[in-house]
Amino acid sequence: MEEKTQYDPSSRSFDDAPSTAALEAEIVPQLLSLPKQIREKMLDILLMQSRINETEFELKQWEAEQIQDIATAVDENGRKLFSNEKLRQAELERRKAEDQRYKQLSEALQEYKEQQEKDRIELEYLRYQFRALEIYTRFLEATRGL
Repeated sequence: MEEKTQYDPSSRSFDDAPSTAALEAEIVPQLLSLPKQIREKMLDILLMQSRINETEFELKQWEAEQIQDIATAVDENGRKLFSNEKLRQAELERRKAEDQRYKQLSEALQEYKEQQEKDRIELEYLRYQFRALEIYTRFLEATRGL
């Protein structure tokens, strides 16, 4: 199957410049497909945001459960095991470091955020590409009468 390439005017010399009709044949399909690609990328970003929100909620829920457990932990004499804030915070950090589920959620959250940022960059690229093709199309229209 032949790979479809996008029009790049900088890749051509003046000697092998295509006709206006050939340029239109290359540009028009791109102009028509870019809005759909932009919409799809926006939906990808929305999906990533949903995954980020869900994962952050799960992490906060896990952390709240651990804080509750740490705050209510007592020894055999009924005294609090973690009597001050520094001890409670240290215990929470220890549990975070040892809990596999917490590690998995944290790693997934980081991956979702990275993917969302990549999607945002791709969305901006698609928007710039669309705008550039619009401008180039107007240029072709303006030079047609010359």
